[in-house]
Amino acid sequence: MAIFQPIFASILKDSFQILENIPFRKGTKPAGLSKLQKDFSIVIPTRNRREDLNRLLSSIANQTLLPKEIIVVDDSDDNETRILTEHQNTDFQNKKVQLKYMRGDQKNRSISAARNIGARKSNGSIICFLDDDAILDKNYLEEIASVFETQTTAIGVQGYIVNYRTDSIFSNALNRVCYGFPRDYFEPNKCTAFPFVYPQPLTKLIECQWCVGANSSYQKDILKDFRFDENLAGYSLCEDLDLSVRLLNRYPHSLFMTPYAKLVHRGSPCGRVSKEKFFSILVQNTTYFFYKNVAQNLRNNIVFYWGFFIGRFVLRFAYHDAEGTILLAKAVFKTLKNFDSVKVCANFKPKIE
Repeated sequence: MAIFQPIFASILKDSFQILENIPFRKGTKPAGLSKLQKDFSIVIPTRNRREDLNRLLSSIANQTLLPKEIIVVDDSDDNETRILTEHQNTDFQNKKVQLKYMRGDQKNRSISAARNIGARKSNGSIICFLDDDAILDKNYLEEIASVFETQTTAIGVQGYIVNYRTDSIFSNALNRVCYGFPRDYFEPNKCTAFPFVYPQPLTKLIECQWCVGANSSYQKDILKDFRFDENLAGYSLCEDLDLSVRLLNRYPHSLFMTPYAKLVHRGSPCGRVSKEKFFSILVQNTTYFFYKNVAQNLRNNIVFYWGFFIGRFVLRFAYHDAEGTILLAKAVFKTLKNFDSVKVCANFKPKIE
């Protein structure tokens, strides 16, 4: 964990300042929102992050548009999260918001499973999934609701993570060449699933190919037919990409990203897997996603395997990460050894072309 500490400390230091310095749209309050748009259920998977969750709950309590309910799905190893929700419950009751606590699936403690549990137990017309280490701007839910109100095809809507950005033009260019999927590169007003592109900057409402798991809202009726893939267990990397792509294949032009619903995703150091485990999940889950959701044509295979065998290693060398290079090599070897079982969903149709 020590290797991640400087990164997380820097994010924590800058997060609040970032939100304060970003300009906000004037006159954002949407007129005459329907019951659908007002009826939010917030689902928060969490594990061993009491303080992070407390910050998120505080930012929810300050929303200009309050949710109907908040569902905390707890995979923690202690009772701290339960104690926190009990302590916060009275304050939310005074705001006419139900704060519900439930335990996750102890046989499959994963973000995917926790989100599915929360979705099943929710009563709102819109389900907003948030990571426990997010911090919302006060207009966040109001702006998400506005998109559902104005975009008649909207099934899924996400806000904009203001601290998710490239470090430099050089690093962005390097990522663009190396295709270190699923962390590829940034472009203005563009959000695609393969290759992975996140907008920087985002200056207008756009259609997108995927909604980031850290903040994504969906119409509940749609989630009766779609679930987060619980084969992507534990850290569940790519579960957000997977759900978004399946939704978009059935309902084109249905996913949106708004620059006005702003949040910080702090990237908490608590509850993280080891660096070795992370690389194992990175290689395995991206391979699973690729064979499940991406058309197996020559171009896509060249892009994927360039990143798989060359690009990711180039990035590790470029950032002088000797330990990461070794761990990545071990993860690639492990995935290749179990290749057939990893790409078990390769027959899923239709796929990203």
